[in-house]
Amino acid sequence: MNKGILLSNALSVVVYVIIIFLPGLFVVGFIISLLNGIKLTDWLLVVFTGILALFTWKLWRSTDKMWIATKKAAEVAEKSAEALPLVERAYLFADIELRKDRFDEWEIVIKLFNEGKTPAIINGVYTDIIMRADCPADIKEDRLIRIIEGTIIKAGDSIEEPIYGTGARKQPTIGRQPLPERFICFGRVDYRDIFQKDTRITRFCFHHDSEAFGEGVYFRRCGIKHNYYT
Repeated sequence: MNKGILLSNALSVVVYVIIIFLPGLFVVGFIISLLNGIKLTDWLLVVFTGILALFTWKLWRSTDKMWIATKKAAEVAEKSAEALPLVERAYLFADIELRKDRFDEWEIVIKLFNEGKTPAIINGVYTDIIMRADCPADIKEDRLIRIIEGTIIKAGDSIEEPIYGTGARKQPTIGRQPLPERFICFGRVDYRDIFQKDTRITRFCFHHDSEAFGEGVYFRRCGIKHNYYT
């Protein structure tokens, strides 16, 4: 237990004992003062000084408790302020969808979801598609194409953008070639929120294998190494 609290409790006990026995002490002191020729006014001055000291101590005790409570409240407020960005920040997640467009041709669409509580300000969405039969150990981002920039995704909202097909504004590495049976679609999202000036990053990597995955299963994530956020 804190030494200050122990001292305060001890002083409280002493003061309460004095309060209990104060009337008796006053009577005894008054009788002794008469026997010893002490003036009544002197005795009353001593009593008044004692009462004043008692009220001063009570005021100090109340002020001390108020200071402790204020300090604890400040600590709680500080911890709450530190935790606020983690609770209220923007969290962007990416998903890839393979579907037929209005011309009945395959297109690949990236979908971004803001699962946070504040808007996400998109600095850039970069992606590419490479023909590969399995998930790579390492991914080189030197050929990524920026397909989205300057967009704001509100909290709880989502956007989507074609990255391959007739609706894509910028074609990936495979260009207008027929969609291969096996490929990797990967990239990253650079964004900010209202709490942080530095860029947050969401990386994604999806593997498509039309033969291995079976009907209706178009993509699988290539592990947490290539799918994470900061």
